[in-house]
Amino acid sequence: MSKLRLAIVGAGPAGIYAADLLIKSELRDFEVSIDLFDLLPAPYGLVRYGVAPDHPRIKGIIRALYEVLDRGDIRFFGNVHYGKDITLEDLKSHYNAVIFATGAIKDADLNIPGIGLDGSYGAADFVNWYDAHPDFPREWPLNAKQVAVIGNGNVALDVARVLAKLPDDMLSTDIPVNVYAGLKSSPVTDVHVFGRRGPAQVKFTPLELREATHIEGVDCIVYDEDFQYDDASREAIDSNNQTRVMVNTLEGLREEPQNTGAARRLHLHFFSAPVEVLGEDGKVVGARLKNEAESSDGKLPVGTPIDYEGVGTMSKSKNNGVDPQDLIEKYGADTARLYTMFTAPPEATLEWNDAAVEGSYRFLRRVWNFAVKNEAVLKKGIAVDRGQKVQFGKAAKALRLDIHTVLKQANYDYERMQYNTVVSAVMKMLNTLEDAALSDSAEDSAALAEGFSILLRVLYPACPHIAEQLWTELGYAACCGELLDVAWPGVDELALQRDELELMLQINGKLRGSILVPASADKAQIEAAALASEAFIKQAEGAAPKKVIVVPGRLVNVVA
Repeated sequence: MSKLRLAIVGAGPAGIYAADLLIKSELRDFEVSIDLFDLLPAPYGLVRYGVAPDHPRIKGIIRALYEVLDRGDIRFFGNVHYGKDITLEDLKSHYNAVIFATGAIKDADLNIPGIGLDGSYGAADFVNWYDAHPDFPREWPLNAKQVAVIGNGNVALDVARVLAKLPDDMLSTDIPVNVYAGLKSSPVTDVHVFGRRGPAQVKFTPLELREATHIEGVDCIVYDEDFQYDDASREAIDSNNQTRVMVNTLEGLREEPQNTGAARRLHLHFFSAPVEVLGEDGKVVGARLKNEAESSDGKLPVGTPIDYEGVGTMSKSKNNGVDPQDLIEKYGADTARLYTMFTAPPEATLEWNDAAVEGSYRFLRRVWNFAVKNEAVLKKGIAVDRGQKVQFGKAAKALRLDIHTVLKQANYDYERMQYNTVVSAVMKMLNTLEDAALSDSAEDSAALAEGFSILLRVLYPACPHIAEQLWTELGYAACCGELLDVAWPGVDELALQRDELELMLQINGKLRGSILVPASADKAQIEAAALASEAFIKQAEGAAPKKVIVVPGRLVNVVA
C-alpha cells in the first residue's frame, strides 16, 4: 500500500479537521502521514485566540480538537514560521501534498478618509488583544466614552459585547488579568453598532444577538426609523427561518424599555454606511455615515450624510454647542423636548446626537400622520357612548391588552421619574396602533380612539403643543375636556384579562410554531391542543408522542 505524506500549515480548526477527515476517509486505499505546522506554540488557532472570553460554549470545541490530536496519528510542530523557518520548496521536498489552512489573520482595509486616525482600529487586532494572543500588546488604549463598531457580523457583536459588558461579569470566564484590568478602567458608556443594510440582512446569528442584547446592566437601544422592509427583505423573512427569527428578535427589542438608566448602552443602527472617520489633532472624534434606505416620510433620502460626533463633548472651546433657538426653529419645541427627555435619564449627562434629533422629529410626524389618516375612525370612536358597556371584538381586545400593558409599565416609570422610558412607552403605543387590524365597526373605532387618547395624554408632558392640537382637532376636548385638565390615564384591569394565551410549540426541543388555548385551559387541554396542531401532526408522521412538557404561560414541548 502506498503512503501519502501530507503537510498542513495552520493548526486551527480547519487544519485539524482536514487532517481528521482524511485519516478517517473510507475512500482512500493508501496510508497517510500528516504533520501540522503552526506559527504559535500551541494549536487550535481561532478557537484559542479568536473567541471572546465569555463564550465558553464555543471554546469547548477545543475538546474535540484535542481528541483528534491525542490519537497519536498526527504530529504537531509549533513555533514554526512559514516563509522564514520553512518554505514551500522545503515542504515540497518532504511531502506529497500541502494544505494551507492559515485563515484570515488581518482585517480587510476599509478605504475611507480618516481610517488611519489614532483611535481607529481593526476588529482582528482588538480580538487578538482581549484573547491574549502572544504576538499582540498586553495593553489597549481604552479611553473613549463612545465607541463605533462598523459591521453586522458575529465579530462586530463580540467586540461590542466585550466593550459594553460590565467587566466584573466576566470574572467567571477565562478572561486574562490584563484584559480585565483594561476593560475595568474603560470610561465607555455607549457602544454603537452600524450596519450598512437593514434588520433582514444582518449576518450575526440568533445566539450572538440574544447574548449581545440582553446583558445585565446594559440597555439595548434600537431606532424605529431603522425598521423598514422592502420587497426583498419581506421575501427573505418569509422564506428563511433564521432571517425570520433574527427580525423577530430585533423587532422584540422595540417593545422593551430602551433607556432604563443603565450605566452602559448598546445601540444598534441599520442602513448606515461609513463614509469618513472624523478627527481632531490626529485623533478620532466621530464618524460620518450615509443613510442607505429611503425613509417613509422622505426626510432622509438614500445617501443623506449623518454625522455621529458623540465621541467628543460639547464645549465652548470647540465651538461645537447647539443653539436651542436654531433647533426649535428647525424642528419645533416639541422635538427638542422629546429628544431631551428620551435621550437622557434625569441623572445622566445628555450626549448630543443629530441623527437622534431627526428620529424624534420623524416620530412626531408619525403621530401627526396617524391622526390625519385615521381622523374619521377616531372621531367615530370618540362618539361611542362609553357609559354603556362596549362589546369589544377579538382584535379590539388584543389592541386594548397591548395598550394597557404598556401603560401599566409607563405609569410605574412615571412614578419613578424615569421619563425616558415613559417616552419609549409612547413609541410602543404608536407601533401598536399602527399595526392594529381593526374593522370599521363602532366598537373597534372606540378601541382605537381610546388607545390614541392614552397616547396623547402620556405624550402631553413632553410634547404639549402637538398633543393639545390633536386632542382638540379630533374632538377629545369637546368630549372629555381640555387636555391640561384631563386626568392621567389609568390602567383598565379588565383590558389586561386574556381570553386566550399563545404558547410557543416545540417539538423535540425545536420551535415549530405556536398554539392558542383558552386562558383558563388546564394541562390536559393544553396537551390536547398541542397534539391536535398541524405542526405536530406533520412532524410526527403518525407516531405517538412519548412525552408532553407544559411550561405554564410560556410553551409546550412535545417529545415524539
